[in-house]
Amino acid sequence: MTIDIKPASQIFNLRTSAEALQLGTLDPCWTDLGTHANWQPQFGCTALPFLFSGYNHVKKVSTGRSASRSSPISRRPPAPRSSPSAR
Repeated sequence: MTIDIKPASQIFNLRTSAEALQLGTLDPCWTDLGTHANWQPQFGCTALPFLFSGYNHVKKVSTGRSASRSSPISRRPPAPRSSPSAR
């Protein structure tokens, strides 16, 4: 097996490398989670510098009670309200 390393974005940049992974033309690559926010919006918070004070803060926010309320996956449409005339 031969592995050719192409540094300094000689073939793909961050965004295009993530797209190439999806297409199967690149395997593997390094990319950041902020780039993945183009496809999964919940990763967007990782691209904000100084948002978290440390690892424990990240863990608390990402696994705590507020994470389950704000996750697009856990959001459910509101229950339908009955009309006043139906009572």
